[in-house]
Amino acid sequence: MQETGQNLKYTIKSRIGKMPGTPRSNAYKICIELGISFSTLNNWMNLVIGDKFSIPVEDFYRIAKQLGCTPDELFTSRDLINNG
Repeated sequence: MQETGQNLKYTIKSRIGKMPGTPRSNAYKICIELGISFSTLNNWMNLVIGDKFSIPVEDFYRIAKQLGCTPDELFTSRDLINNG
């Protein structure tokens, strides 16, 4: 799980990296909880600002819950919240 740059749409990758344990094992735990594949989570973590794709709302809320934050805190920029 390499950091691809500062233009990530969501803070999921950095939040997973700050959790106790390894980023990979933390990501797999989230995948199990959400019932998604690792490649799906990896794609979501690497979305960049400007990508038209967004995480489905229900999954977005579940990821926020798993990471112990609000859904708004998953956005990299406050502008995305308003213009998303």
